[in-house]
Amino acid sequence: MNTKIAYVFVTVLAVFALGAITLAPSVEAAELSGPNTYTVYVEVVEPNGVVSDHVTVSFVCLPDNASFAAAATQAFAAKGIPLTVEESSYGITMSYDGNLNIACWYADGDQWEIITDTSYQYVQSSTIGLAVKTGFISEEVYKAFPDADKAKWVENEWGAGSEWAYMKCPDLSPSEVKGLMGSLIPACGGVWNLSAVGSGFKAYA
Repeated sequence: MNTKIAYVFVTVLAVFALGAITLAPSVEAAELSGPNTYTVYVEVVEPNGVVSDHVTVSFVCLPDNASFAAAATQAFAAKGIPLTVEESSYGITMSYDGNLNIACWYADGDQWEIITDTSYQYVQSSTIGLAVKTGFISEEVYKAFPDADKAKWVENEWGAGSEWAYMKCPDLSPSEVKGLMGSLIPACGGVWNLSAVGSGFKAYA
């Protein structure tokens, strides 16, 4: 083997060695990350824009879409909530009693941000907010609201002039949602108002 070939061979080995050193911590970190605890606050919104009920669930699963979908669906089912979560080719999909009209949010600090990429935004945030049944309304319905109620809705840039013109923002802030967990809150009528809603539901997937 001449000197030039030997030099190239040693260089290639060094590159592979550096790659292995760089990759090892990443793999180890992924293995050590373990399950995450997720809290999901759900508002049931009627066609007239009124919130008729709400519930909060908590579950534990690995931070990937398949585990999240299975654990979330199990947690909702345990409380009799017809909310199904599934993994799709582009991320997470949800339906409430077969209805896809759901406004989805994730917590960024104490602010709600619209979920725009379901491939990762659900599993990366520990707190999720959902408005189901009628998460989006038309501009006509929105304009009929008193000004105080309009503040609970934000314009949907992709739904201008359609039945999906405005989307419901959760009434509670992310910190208020977190405060519900571990607390007892009084029922206010309806099927889902659970006296121990703060106890959550733990499910490992």
